[in-house]
Amino acid sequence: MKNYPVQVGFAGVASEWLEELPTLTRQQRMRVSAVFDPQPSAAIAGAQSLQATHIKGFVQLLESQLVDAVIIGNPAWLGWHAVLQCLKRGLPTLLVVSRLDEETFFDDQLPEQVQLQEAMSYARADNGFLMPGLPLRWLPVTIRVRELTATALGAIESLQVTAQDAPLQSRVLAELLDWSLSVVQSAPESIQVQRVDDRLEVVLSCRRHRVDGRPVEVRIRNVIPGSGCAKSSEFDALGYCRHGEFRLTSPTTISHRAERSPVQECLQADRSTFDVMLDLFGRRLVGGVVPVPDFADVLRARNLVLTAVSSLDLCDAIEVGVDGLGT
Repeated sequence: MKNYPVQVGFAGVASEWLEELPTLTRQQRMRVSAVFDPQPSAAIAGAQSLQATHIKGFVQLLESQLVDAVIIGNPAWLGWHAVLQCLKRGLPTLLVVSRLDEETFFDDQLPEQVQLQEAMSYARADNGFLMPGLPLRWLPVTIRVRELTATALGAIESLQVTAQDAPLQSRVLAELLDWSLSVVQSAPESIQVQRVDDRLEVVLSCRRHRVDGRPVEVRIRNVIPGSGCAKSSEFDALGYCRHGEFRLTSPTTISHRAERSPVQECLQADRSTFDVMLDLFGRRLVGGVVPVPDFADVLRARNLVLTAVSSLDLCDAIEVGVDGLGT
């Protein structure tokens, strides 16, 4: 990046962001230089809070000399179009996925607008990339699971996730699928939805295999039929690993056991997930090589949900390709 700290435009600084804005001012690698929101009052308040320039149009923000990268904090007003406009201009972009509404996330026109191959090229481009903010990936327990499975516990052999009444076709289920694949560290091979009493269970068979040669399996339980917005993204999880097991009961509580007695840890959430996202985005902006999700991860999770809906209709498992769609 030619400027340091990197000049960042904030698109969609609606009223629900005002409490989070101080987090942006603490970032050393970036500085919010310009702000846009379709509601002028929100944009003006955000610009004043960040000591940034208020820009009255989204395209003007992208083409401003003040902007070298973009954070899309409230994408619902333009949907995926806002993301694609950033990427076509080569602007590194942080998309806060959890601010997408259900209608936008499952927009029928998205496959026509961008294919997986394009998404991967965006993620790997030298002058522009998309980092989706997937908040479940940055929970304290998630980071601890990645540490434990890389050391004492070994690779995950099977994973059970209990959702909080997430509808089958929902963004939250997509985020849970993405989270599961990220901690298992495997692409999916097939997906099946089974009825368990009045609930559903989503079963993912992964391409990575266990020690016994069978595929690693992920089961997401307590999913409800239909579509809509989940009341909560909270979940519990139980993972059986090659050398032990772990259980997550809250965003900050994990118990695990290897050869010794069980250990319970209460992790301190000293930073919000938004703060962690910003830190990683800033590292990428200045050339850091850090493992972060990309556009392909978001599309794959979205497509897996749609394939799961088809599995329920067919009452059978469906093999999936690398894009998460049934083959």
